[in-house]
Amino acid sequence: MKKIILLILMILCFMSINAVCYAAETTDGLFNYETAYDSNNNKYVIITNYNGSDTTVNIPAMVDVSFSHDGSMPTPVRKIQYAAFQWEDALTSITIPNTVREIGASVFRGCSSLTSLSIPEGVEIIGGSAFQQCSGITSISIPSTITSLGDNVFERCTSLQSINVDTNNNEYKSIDGVLFTKDGSKLIRYPEGKLDTSYTIPNHATILGDKSFYNCAGLEDIIIHNDVTTIGLSVFCQCIKLTNVVIPENVTDIGGAAFSQCPKLTKLTILNPNANIGMYLYTGSFRVVVYCYEDSTAKTYVMTDADGSNRPWHPIPEVKNEIPNQTAAVGISFNYEVPTDTFNDTYSYNYEYTATGMPTSITFDESSKTFSGVPTATGSYDITITMTEAGNSVSDTFAIIVTPTNTSPTVDKEIPDQQGEVGVDFSYTIPQDTFINVDGYTYTAEGMPSGITFSGSSKTFTGVPTISDLYMVTVTVSDGNNSISDTFNIMINNNSDNTAPTVANEIPDQTATVGKEFTYIIPENTFTDTDDDTLIYSMSTTNSVIIFNEDTRTLIYTPTTEETVSVTITVTDEGEEETSDTFEINVIKPPAFTTLSVTDITKMDAKVIFSVDKNCTYEVTVLMPRPSYEGPYWIISDGKQTGSIAAGDEVTLTVDRTLGELNANLSVGTEYAICVRVADSNNNYVLEHILFTTMKNDNTTTPIALAMQSRSYNRITLTPTNGYEYKMGTGTWQDSNVFTGLNASTEYVFTQRIKETDSTYQSVESDSITISTTARPSTGAGSYSSDSSSSSSKSVSGAKTISSSKKGKDTTFAIKQEDIEVSFNGTAFEGLEKKNVQAKIDKVDKKDLKLSKELEEQIGTLPIFDISIFVDGKKTNFESDEPIIIEIPINGDYENHKVVAVYIDKKGNAEIIEGIVVNGVMRFTTNHLSNYALMYVDKTFDDVATHWGKIAVETLASREVINGKSETSFDPNGEITRAEFTALIVRYFNFTSQSKDNYSDIEADKWYTDNISIAKDNNILPEVYGNTFEPSKEITREEMMYILYKSLEVTDRLGNFDDEDDKLEDFIDNNEISSYAIKGAKYLISRDIINGGDNNIINPTGTSKRAEVAQMLYNMIISKKN
Repeated sequence: MKKIILLILMILCFMSINAVCYAAETTDGLFNYETAYDSNNNKYVIITNYNGSDTTVNIPAMVDVSFSHDGSMPTPVRKIQYAAFQWEDALTSITIPNTVREIGASVFRGCSSLTSLSIPEGVEIIGGSAFQQCSGITSISIPSTITSLGDNVFERCTSLQSINVDTNNNEYKSIDGVLFTKDGSKLIRYPEGKLDTSYTIPNHATILGDKSFYNCAGLEDIIIHNDVTTIGLSVFCQCIKLTNVVIPENVTDIGGAAFSQCPKLTKLTILNPNANIGMYLYTGSFRVVVYCYEDSTAKTYVMTDADGSNRPWHPIPEVKNEIPNQTAAVGISFNYEVPTDTFNDTYSYNYEYTATGMPTSITFDESSKTFSGVPTATGSYDITITMTEAGNSVSDTFAIIVTPTNTSPTVDKEIPDQQGEVGVDFSYTIPQDTFINVDGYTYTAEGMPSGITFSGSSKTFTGVPTISDLYMVTVTVSDGNNSISDTFNIMINNNSDNTAPTVANEIPDQTATVGKEFTYIIPENTFTDTDDDTLIYSMSTTNSVIIFNEDTRTLIYTPTTEETVSVTITVTDEGEEETSDTFEINVIKPPAFTTLSVTDITKMDAKVIFSVDKNCTYEVTVLMPRPSYEGPYWIISDGKQTGSIAAGDEVTLTVDRTLGELNANLSVGTEYAICVRVADSNNNYVLEHILFTTMKNDNTTTPIALAMQSRSYNRITLTPTNGYEYKMGTGTWQDSNVFTGLNASTEYVFTQRIKETDSTYQSVESDSITISTTARPSTGAGSYSSDSSSSSSKSVSGAKTISSSKKGKDTTFAIKQEDIEVSFNGTAFEGLEKKNVQAKIDKVDKKDLKLSKELEEQIGTLPIFDISIFVDGKKTNFESDEPIIIEIPINGDYENHKVVAVYIDKKGNAEIIEGIVVNGVMRFTTNHLSNYALMYVDKTFDDVATHWGKIAVETLASREVINGKSETSFDPNGEITRAEFTALIVRYFNFTSQSKDNYSDIEADKWYTDNISIAKDNNILPEVYGNTFEPSKEITREEMMYILYKSLEVTDRLGNFDDEDDKLEDFIDNNEISSYAIKGAKYLISRDIINGGDNNIINPTGTSKRAEVAQMLYNMIISKKN
């Protein structure tokens, strides 16, 4: 019955008259081909592989794929299959005929020498990564017929300067060689090799598509206009010369890794405080400073990078306090310094100041932020002062009102310096002759000692000083337009004793590293002052590059060379007494490897050898590289070693699963990385990765004996064995067990061997077998042999005659009798055009067949039919290379999902044929004619009677695809383990393997041992399992989705299902799916094979129930193309 289940799966591929059907692969030496039929039953050719080594290739427009006594039939080449020319790095020029409609995914990937390529009119689809890493192409033209371009089509085309789209194309267009959607709203791809260093996004574009500027190494400047709303994933990733980007305020979504790996990016400005920002926005862009508003969500995001380290940010400049209007007079010197609190300049960055609109002869000094000069004309002048920091600007406007000249006061005699004493009354009146021309003027003063006030009316300073110091006092007289000032000193003495500050704790010497910013804050308890005076800090040093902030007591310094720097810190108290402390900064270089290599690589071990230029500690880790979409590496359990190494010494560590210092359980033929990290005593470190690949196992298995499955006059089919490859004579090895284009009545010699895998080399060749083709028949593509017991008349009563116009033609027609409809392809009758060919369908009495009692009961009143072909009145044993489609109506009160189609042989044995019931009609396919019947298998379980999965469970159980826990119990809500699900999938897809390699925790004598080994060898299990399987662990939904998707991919069944447009993104927990399972989840959900829960969740990490597994397989059966 297992064979029956396997046959069900094979036949599902041919269930519909409108399905695309594929013939076995063949070759002409230069290309491998498959033939297929489109929805109109037109045959076409698919190129599946290129076997040559020429630098120039012309793909044929037509290929001879059919043979008869009249010759071959030219058939158009419509499709170039996935990866057909992948990594053909010798290929420089290729010509594609205008018959081609589809260029599959990765077809020309890695053709680095390809420089000449023309995509003809007629091509409609170009698959993902089709031209990825074609680094020699400088321009490419998209014809008007293209309707779909896959992801990453032009990625890593580093010389591509222009993408040109035909103006008649309805889906895409190009502007200056840049690819857009037809309406221009989405920028799809900027060519990586475009020579421009600056690019401005056109105004009509609102979306920058995923990776649209990926790896544009020459791009230094990008201008994004305010119409853009969305920046996709990895848009500017690896734009290695990009330095400064401003993201406008209308941008609401910024995709993950949009600015990652941009080593020269120093500034990123985000003007929308509420923008949604993806993960790893600037990972690897280690120089970037992010600018955003104080209340921006971006500020919180950029403060901490993905690795947990703080990253710099800076607020966008804003006006903090508006500048008040100023007055000036003609001919009078004007001086005004912009207040330091006008803008939010509090972050110690380099700002630039500019000003415009000043009166004649008034200038602005940027360094002091001061307006000065002598106005020459009256008027009101609007002055705009602008502060700019690395491209971000903010402005404020104020007026300078210039009035006519009036008589200004002048200083006639300077005010003499004065003295006072703390705690003693002080009084001083400004002499009358200090100023002249003072009629109507107002006196003001500033800078007075604490406790002293000034009366403008009496021009007198009075009060009791409280703090000793030297005060610079300024007295100003003004008439409201003109003014003049004089400055004098008031020295307030304190006759009480003052104690100088002392060093309480000496500043310890410090260590800095070359190339790494050094920051050090002078401890607050370094100095003490018994008078509790406020201490003023200052610094002197032998290195002028060191910056010292006296308010925060902080030194900042980035050393460029090894040196010893002397630093002296001085404090001064209010009595102007001071003390100092001196310390040294010892600048050292970080460690460096003097040797680093991986050697002695074998099948499951290796050695790492390294030395360094200084004493260090080390940490060595064995890593397994992940696929690129899943992140960098997995750490292998126990594959880590730490220790110390002296300068000049050499450390050798062995990687071995049992004996080595790095106890890593390596697999043969697998790529790994060794990470070596060394750090000195100051925690300065260097880290390097070295990739190495273990050797493969020799395949010592002796291939099984070769056998023939079938033969004809021009074809020999060998019995296939999974994991084998085949060769005819001295020809090349091929995966297909079918050899076509042979000569009639000719002997051929064949051998086979086990194919090379990721972990083993190919085996030795099997013993050869010699097989002869048959004589060339006078019949067609089908075959038949006469039944000598049949009538010898030229015509059979009640039979339907097949028209000569249909025989030998690639067209489908139907014969209908007894409510049964049988559809043939005319090529099955090639060579019989001049013979009388008839088809007849007869009901068969069960009593005339040798049926078992159980089979008779299951068939019941359902019909049995004998379907026959007669040639010139003689019944034949008819077989067809093309599928024969049979449709039998179900008459009666049955649960249709329990009705199965069966083939009954001459001994009365029944084989279940996988069929599907559509609108009360059972439909299935076969390649030979005989007795066929419908059978009702009333298989059910007590615990699914009201369960939501009832139909799925009963459908699969009636076809013996799945079993219950007992005859009456299915346990629909029971959990299913990894081992159970893997075994079910291996049986369902008929996977086989010669390998005995298995996971480290799988014992040799368990019921699941062989199934897990087979699944592992067929590469359908998640790599996240590592080297342990945990067979009793409950399987998660995302693991199940990955395994099912990989099984469909490995068996080439992904094309068997229509896309129903369901989207993974519609589920609220889609971001919880592990990266390794995303591709499979998207495929299965879009085909309605996997469904979510009632709360619009997919629950990827939840466990899977037995009923859920049954429903999944049932969905797959009913979702196949009909």
